[in-house]
Amino acid sequence: MVGIGPSNQHHEVNQQLNEFEWSSELNNTDVPMEGVEVPIIRTDFTIFSPLIKEVQKYADKIGDSYEKAEHNRRVCSVLLKRANSAAVEVKSLRQLKKDYNWFFENSSNYPIFQGFVKVIEKIQNFVNNVSQLQGVMKYFNEYRTPEFSMDRKFDSLIVEFEKSTEELIIALQNRFVFVKPKGQNVEDNEAINLDMRDIQKYIETIAATSYEPSDRPTLKDIFTELFDLSKKNLPATQRQSVNLPIPTPILSSVQIVQDAITIHKSRNGDRKSAYQIFCKYADLGDSTAKYWVGYYLYYNCLNEQRTSEQHRVAIIRAARFFKETADMDLPEAQLRYGHCLWKGEGVEKNVIEAVAYFEKSADNGNSTAMYNVGNMYYNGNGVIQNIEKGAYYLRLAALKGQPKAIDMCKRCRISL
Repeated sequence: MVGIGPSNQHHEVNQQLNEFEWSSELNNTDVPMEGVEVPIIRTDFTIFSPLIKEVQKYADKIGDSYEKAEHNRRVCSVLLKRANSAAVEVKSLRQLKKDYNWFFENSSNYPIFQGFVKVIEKIQNFVNNVSQLQGVMKYFNEYRTPEFSMDRKFDSLIVEFEKSTEELIIALQNRFVFVKPKGQNVEDNEAINLDMRDIQKYIETIAATSYEPSDRPTLKDIFTELFDLSKKNLPATQRQSVNLPIPTPILSSVQIVQDAITIHKSRNGDRKSAYQIFCKYADLGDSTAKYWVGYYLYYNCLNEQRTSEQHRVAIIRAARFFKETADMDLPEAQLRYGHCLWKGEGVEKNVIEAVAYFEKSADNGNSTAMYNVGNMYYNGNGVIQNIEKGAYYLRLAALKGQPKAIDMCKRCRISL
């Protein structure tokens, strides 16, 4: 069981968490800061193990999306085959880890393997989107530019997958083999072409009958009708009362959650529009959007005038969003909910549970959490000191370019 250290140690850890926790932004936790020189690091299997687990996790999610697919089953099938082949080969690395020590001990292989995993994650996100009507809209609405079309995204993922696997094969000295079925490229092209044709016919069936442009339904009306039809075709147990995320003039520049995050992070971004997108997609169950709603509530990103009571309620709501999305395995949410538990903000203070959430975030790849957990255990700040465990997380954080972890490893002479 994790113990609680002296009160002065709590104060020290609070300072450390305040300094580093909020430096990590969603989808930006793995990028080393410019100007930071990352030392040559000796790695081992334990450093690669979390990434190996992620490949299987993403492959399983792709399989789940395929089984529940309402649309684009051919495309999902093509990508599922690739993800499954990746999962099988990566599993062999785990099973034969002793035979591959030479690979795991070479730190230059880590970014190669990490890049490979990122591609599998992109495939998982794409399949999750195009298998459901709500996601298909991201590639078929009037505000999207050609480079965001479904077929171009599909093609780019195939290219990224093949490039990343080739790099990994070279790093593994051709011992890592993906068997590409004969005629695979033909199957790829046929899948995307047939699925795109089906979607287009689906739209045209609803839309149009009139030769007069002014009499034709708008794309907004088309997708509303399309969404209603999809709900009618679902079993009663799967129907949900949700609003279709249809573009409106005020939100025309930010149609999806990732766009809204980009707007939020831009210097002169329209945060009000970004927040409206987050709220809309949070209502649809998007975990990332829910996290950002909590973020806006916690930080009062819209600079609303709040009374002390309104601020208290906002923090409670933020903590609930962080908790919900943390339990959905969103690393940034796990980090922030841990912070709420640590400080007793919006929830009852619970240091033991806070540490547990920090560790979940670290184990899910958040470099800030890795550093915080490593620092806490290495110094015994707020927990029973465990130098070996602390050094383990500090190494992970340093390998991901976390500057404070790199500095601490140097100062404490932690073997890398």
